[in-house]
Amino acid sequence: MSVISISEVKCKDCYKCVRACPMKAIKIESGHAHIIEERCISDGHCLNVCPQGAKRVASDLDRVKEWLRSGLAVGASIAPSFPAFFGIDSATYLVRALKAKGFKLVQETSVGAEFVAREHRRLISIAPYSADGRRLPLLSSSCPAVINLIEKHYPEVISQVAPVVSPMVAHGKYMKSIAGRPDKVVFIGPCVAKRDELGRECNTIGKEAAVDAVLSFPEVEKWLGMDLCGSQEQGGDTAITDAAITEEGTIAKRLSRGPVSGGPLSGGPDDLKNVKKIGCFDGPLPCWAKTFPVTGGLLKTAALDTDMTSEDVLTVCGVTECKELLEEIRSKDGFARYFNKTKLIELMACPGGCISGPHMKGGVSAVLRRALVLGYAVPGSSEEFWDREYEERGLDLSVAFSNRCVSYP
Repeated sequence: MSVISISEVKCKDCYKCVRACPMKAIKIESGHAHIIEERCISDGHCLNVCPQGAKRVASDLDRVKEWLRSGLAVGASIAPSFPAFFGIDSATYLVRALKAKGFKLVQETSVGAEFVAREHRRLISIAPYSADGRRLPLLSSSCPAVINLIEKHYPEVISQVAPVVSPMVAHGKYMKSIAGRPDKVVFIGPCVAKRDELGRECNTIGKEAAVDAVLSFPEVEKWLGMDLCGSQEQGGDTAITDAAITEEGTIAKRLSRGPVSGGPLSGGPDDLKNVKKIGCFDGPLPCWAKTFPVTGGLLKTAALDTDMTSEDVLTVCGVTECKELLEEIRSKDGFARYFNKTKLIELMACPGGCISGPHMKGGVSAVLRRALVLGYAVPGSSEEFWDREYEERGLDLSVAFSNRCVSYP
């Protein structure tokens, strides 16, 4: 069943989603739009083109609330794109608010990305070869929408995809491997396709899930904003007092100001003073993996060449652009000749990276979102620390991708 559903009551048969879907995964049947699950890659583009708000994504919020009420130890994994949604100075408020709700551990998903980047770097040295002996470029596997695209539409290239779990799954496995591990892990981010990952075999540790639920940024904004605005809760370091709310501002109030010069969303010098607040997350803190949601973030974290003119690496963003590349690989016409020096191709379904995910707030340009993420991306730990963690932790980061292609007449 697709993670995206369409309300027949709200759908007005306008065909906008049908025309906009890059995978032709929406059809009109009985006067209303319907998802063709076999073709859908859960990129979520249809959510933002529907003028009626007829598209909905399954929510785990009620389950998460129940876990918190029952006293389970719940950990939160916050996607590194959060500064692009909540603002560059939102980290302290966000962590305090989540802990006031009952979360025991709040970390950045970038922790998992540190492991994923190093595993990609290791795999480059054993990349697959073509029939004529040419080394083939390794395709990144961090974007779940791209994995859906390959498995459902381009299964011929699966052998070139890095058999590595996503940063979300890697972080879930990490959180459940440490002392004081949470009973449940909740991912919070801008991605629809992450919900698909919950049911994948790679999202397991023995008989339990690595990540147990997914919440979107808008869900969390509404949940925290409605309950915490003007409220006062006591509880030591996790207390959300009236003074703290005045200092940090509610998420809704901060975003309503807009990206004015020197304001909370400007990404300017005044904002960068707030980078010191990164320490509010539970450690260990990430290094360069904070750049994962922008183009080239994987390359930088893996200590690979980030020169845009380099022949060693290539970054492709957007579903249409990814399709064009995969068509080239599938056709093999000239690809091996002109890309024979390329070691790694970073693929991202959203234009510009995760900063343009379907659950990002509108009205803020991708350029500004990128500036906010990069402005926040000050290393909290050294590369050497994460090199040691990668070697010593021994996390199972492997995944097996499968052919899910359905042929149509």
